[in-house]
Amino acid sequence: EQRQIAAKMQAALFQRDILSHATEERLKQAARWLDADDPENPPEASSREVQNIPLGLGALLLAVAAVVFAVVATSSMDALSRLGVLLVATVLLLLAPPVLARRGLTSTAETISAVGLLLVPLAGYALWAVDLIGGGGASGAVFAGVIFLVTAAVGFGYALFTGLRAPRFATVLAAQPVLPLLAYDRVSGPAGWALVLTVVAMVDLWLARSPVTVERPVRQDLPGGR
Repeated sequence: EQRQIAAKMQAALFQRDILSHATEERLKQAARWLDADDPENPPEASSREVQNIPLGLGALLLAVAAVVFAVVATSSMDALSRLGVLLVATVLLLLAPPVLARRGLTSTAETISAVGLLLVPLAGYALWAVDLIGGGGASGAVFAGVIFLVTAAVGFGYALFTGLRAPRFATVLAAQPVLPLLAYDRVSGPAGWALVLTVVAMVDLWLARSPVTVERPVRQDLPGGR
């Protein structure tokens, strides 16, 4: 009888060890799943990527709101009032990102800078609506080319000043239609447009090798904070 009791106790202890080992393995597996730094089980999305999703959606909504404001919502305003509102909004949005970047809010700074640079051509559209330069004889295509050239120049300088990524993309995108728009009234035929597009490709090559496309850390010594 004592042997039977001892055998049962030994079997119970053995079963307890098996269950304890299985529990430890399950806990280790769960810890590996929850560990974001585990190279064997990387997360599907990093915290930065998750953070960029709502910021990107917010930038898209702000951009849509800016376009609607410039084209539709201000239709009841006179052209000068619309131009003034857009210029003030553009300046404020371009002044905010350096302050935010200095405080470590880089993603927010990227979002606001993208919207601010979008307002630059919209302000140019408002300037065209004012017709202050209507007597200069410039066509709509030439004026649009000049506006995109100004936007590319602002984005270029802004990218060098802040080190943010959004102005770099804005510079490249705004530079694409500049030459075709400026040459629209003077170039005709495939040979002329082939030459224009060749020059555009050369400009893109220069941009690819310019300091504006070089990955640089966001400046933390920007003015606007202590």
